[in-house]
Amino acid sequence: MDSAEQHREKERQLEKEVDRLRAEASAREERVADIEKELNALRKYKETNDIEALNMDLRIMREKMVHLEESLAAENKLKQELFRALGDAKANNAHLQSQLRALEITSGMPLSVSVARPPSASLAQPEKVSPQQQQAPQHNPYQMPMSQQQKMDSASSAHMGVAYGNL
Repeated sequence: MDSAEQHREKERQLEKEVDRLRAEASAREERVADIEKELNALRKYKETNDIEALNMDLRIMREKMVHLEESLAAENKLKQELFRALGDAKANNAHLQSQLRALEITSGMPLSVSVARPPSASLAQPEKVSPQQQQAPQHNPYQMPMSQQQKMDSASSAHMGVAYGNL
């Protein structure tokens, strides 16, 4: 074999190698294109599912918000009813106090108002009271203020066993 034949043989081998490498490159390019398509499909799927998950979360949050708004509205309605009842009770109390004052004026006798204790207080066991606590006067916020004369009249009538105007 001469050098020209060796050279041609070498050229054929190199051409075969180039053809093989081109085929491999083409196959790899096709594989890369397939992988890119799959990647894009997965990205779209992920975006779609993320949007669906976000939409689900949004629906849940809206339902919670509606529930909270309804609860708040019911609570506000209850508060309004309670304040209305408190206003009615205050007005009734003021009316009764004015009637009591008018009765005191017309009868000429001081009248005191005693307020009944709640049932739970009447059922409770009596507490042990120290001598210092027994001597301290107890303030009853439900009792109308009394003048010094009314206090003396009340004390003297209590000693005689007579109670005036307990309502």
